Amino acid sequence: MLRIAKIIVGALAGGLLFLGGAMATEANLAIDKATSTFTKSTFDYVVVSPSNEQLETFTANTAAVESIFPVYHYENTLKGNSSAKINLLLSDKMANYDISFFNPRRIIAGEFKGDGLLLDEVAARKLAVGVGDSVSFPLGGGNFKFQVAAIYAEVNYVTLSYGIAMTTYTSSMKASFAKPASSYQLAFIAAKNKSVCAEMLQGYLPYGLLASYEDFKKVQDASRPSGTYTDEEWETLVQGSYAHYKETWEAQPHPNSVQDKETFMQGADDAVATKREGSFQLTMLFAIITPIALGGTYVGFDFLGRKGDEEAKSAGALKSNLRKGLIINECIATGVGLGIAMAGVGIYGAAKGAFFASTFLLYSLPILGALIISIPLAIVYSNLVYGKE
Repeated sequence: MLRIAKIIVGALAGGLLFLGGAMATEANLAIDKATSTFTKSTFDYVVVSPSNEQLETFTANTAAVESIFPVYHYENTLKGNSSAKINLLLSDKMANYDISFFNPRRIIAGEFKGDGLLLDEVAARKLAVGVGDSVSFPLGGGNFKFQVAAIYAEVNYVTLSYGIAMTTYTSSMKASFAKPASSYQLAFIAAKNKSVCAEMLQGYLPYGLLASYEDFKKVQDASRPSGTYTDEEWETLVQGSYAHYKETWEAQPHPNSVQDKETFMQGADDAVATKREGSFQLTMLFAIITPIALGGTYVGFDFLGRKGDEEAKSAGALKSNLRKGLIINECIATGVGLGIAMAGVGIYGAAKGAFFASTFLLYSLPILGALIISIPLAIVYSNLVYGKE
């Protein structure tokens, strides 16, 4: 009966250690997912509202820039099996899409082969869709429908954190607008040389937000007093007003117009350090408490067995050594169970997509340590209680 109880306790101990490792592995996976927005994407900077002229200048600076991916950004209501407000990114230059948040290393399901809609998992969950399902959305004066090509890990990036979708900005989409957007809202930049690129972006202004002279003049023309100025005088006046408007606009602060990925990664790293420390402490707690509880229980069982069997005290060396051998064997058997639990933690982490080495080392070594320590302690205990041969 006691032997069965010991086996049950050993199994529970192994299960408890596995649970601790599994919980910590889940925490590690959550951390990896939350930070993969930055760690598994290859852009270095995001610039806000660049003008077409600025993008041409950046692209031409081959000493600083490796590639650029510009996008239009709309907040739109998308409809799948459910409807939700989602950040919609559109681009007519999809060749470099993989430097963005939609890097292939962040794919959870599906594959992007140039066609279809890309969703992060938040958008997929809100829309209740999977790969191959259809999603539609209104844009301009039209309505467009795409199949989901791939689903990516959650995008955790400033205002884009409540779900994001991306697809190609087609000619029919452009035609649906009475006046299509004249500039992109965001551009991802992968640097060839980070310091040279940083120097290029120093003093950057989002000229895509600056009204063009043509648009400015249309507004002024709408309020032109009749019969007061000649066309030439009016043109001169408007040009002067535009120069003043531009000068004033350029003198204003434009915060967060250049977003350095390293800045976001530093903030993410601080949060990760706290979470990772907590998950490691959790595992250590399981690894320390379990062997103590297991050892205490075994000692208790053995004490009860000896108390109920007075013959054990005078049975001689043979029975003493037999009893000692049984204790050691039981501890070794339990150790094997703990070893299986340790391997289970590593396999569990690998199956869930975590890095096998880090999962195994970080969350399984305390279990291995408990195993290594428990057997010598069992031998010492048995020698103290039953004496040496």
